[in-house]
Amino acid sequence: MQDEKIRELEVKLGSANTAERLKILLDISKRYEQLQKPEMAVKSYLEANQLLLDHGKEFKSENDVHTSRLNILCSLGQINVLYAAAYDRSLEYYLEALQLAEDLSNDHKSKLALEGIGYVYRKLENFEQAGEYFSRAVEKAKKIGDPQELITPLNELANVMTYRKDYDKSLQYHQEALDIARKVNYEFGISFILHDMAIVHFYQGNIEESLKIFLQTLEIEKKHNRKRELAISYVNVTSALLELGRYQEALEYQIEGLKCAREINSKDEISNSYLNLSLIYANLRKYKQALEFYRKYSDLRNEIYNVQSSKKIAELQLNYDIEKKEKEAELARQQAEIYRLRNVELARANRELKAHKDHLELINKILRHDLLNNLAVSRSALRIYQNNQEKDVLQEAEKAIRKSVDLIDRMRELESFIDTNSSLKFYELTEIFRQLRENYPELEFVMQGKGQILADEAIFSLFDNLIRNARLHGGATRLEISITNQEKFKEVRFSDNGRGMPVEIIPRIFEERFKYGKTANTGLGLFIVKKNMERYGGSISAELNPAGGITFIMLFKALH
Repeated sequence: MQDEKIRELEVKLGSANTAERLKILLDISKRYEQLQKPEMAVKSYLEANQLLLDHGKEFKSENDVHTSRLNILCSLGQINVLYAAAYDRSLEYYLEALQLAEDLSNDHKSKLALEGIGYVYRKLENFEQAGEYFSRAVEKAKKIGDPQELITPLNELANVMTYRKDYDKSLQYHQEALDIARKVNYEFGISFILHDMAIVHFYQGNIEESLKIFLQTLEIEKKHNRKRELAISYVNVTSALLELGRYQEALEYQIEGLKCAREINSKDEISNSYLNLSLIYANLRKYKQALEFYRKYSDLRNEIYNVQSSKKIAELQLNYDIEKKEKEAELARQQAEIYRLRNVELARANRELKAHKDHLELINKILRHDLLNNLAVSRSALRIYQNNQEKDVLQEAEKAIRKSVDLIDRMRELESFIDTNSSLKFYELTEIFRQLRENYPELEFVMQGKGQILADEAIFSLFDNLIRNARLHGGATRLEISITNQEKFKEVRFSDNGRGMPVEIIPRIFEERFKYGKTANTGLGLFIVKKNMERYGGSISAELNPAGGITFIMLFKALH
């Protein structure tokens, strides 16, 4: 019946004017949300948003246009975080909504946007940022004066305290939210608060009590057919049964939960289901299935938490902070012009410091995440070997361990090039290569020329990275290094006789996390090399050799 109504509305779109078209699109979006079809809802919301951007002048009131866009942005933020796990897009919508709500002095929408941003950061396990935004949402709710507005931000603040392992504070906030929900007879609120309190009991080791509550909330969600909440309940019931060693029951619940998550394409709950199934099969000694589901989990988490998304999230937050600081700075200039230049310089310094800090935090999180994945793969492979004596799986374990060691080395190198205060000194290039060639006795080194460059200790890591790549990934047996002096630069050409690579990927090999070939690891090696060269005031490029292999051309600043 609902689908027929949507089809009727879509037919009307063809002859509708701008105002009618907006109303129809919003109606369609809401109906798709009720049908729990998030992709279709997003499509309609985006079309409505574009309509407002393109034809906003045709509406009677500019305020109505902004209010409509505000509602759409909040809805887009919510759908992208709850169903698609598209945290970068969700944060983009919520930050724009927050800015617009503040401009319109719309406290209710400001509170919703603050909650949404806090939820994004909680899913990203950035609990400091999450707590900050949920606290701001609590203050905004108090300003609104409606007790029901306090329920969600208080409960989410409690969840942050749970992940921080401050269980007493968590239960305090949960109880405050629960008291309000019961007072206003908010059934859905009571259900999700009890569910979240059960999670606290779970972490405190009261597994039987948490399972009892999880099963109660599962029945409530079945009754109301709330698919997303139902999928979450299945995951938590399964986790409790796993802790209690009731693996067959856990398997039955999680299979149902995975079906539910797939119905609404909720990537978060699909990935959580995969992880639970991996653990269940491992405990049932079905190690091949355990490894299969862990790989599915790992692939999906990598898709959700990819580097580009993480970088975009940091940039979005930074841009929002910058815009906010610029507005504050403008107000300060109007109040006291004498402090203008000082405030501008301070804001710029703060932005640079925050960008530096955010970059480190993001990369460290990525590396920690990859290490855990590698260790989990090794563990599953070793378990399979212990039970079935399949030697082939040992290669997978060894590969994961090698990747972990390489990650740790890259961490050290990252710390080196990000530290902009490291001092530079003179290094003789022939001495650098003399030391490095001792680590690669199987390689033939041919050197022409000599000279000094201005660098730091990271220069050894830089050249070692190129040598290691040539040997391990290119299969090289010979390296030729030529050093020539030019007017403004000292040129170092580093050539190998390896396999080379397709010419079309040469422009991308210095990009962060770019990988090529079966032997690829983190995709950070050449990115680090490039950053070091830039820090030394030079540059690096690459070209293919006609006879095979690849040549790196490094330009160091000439010494005068």
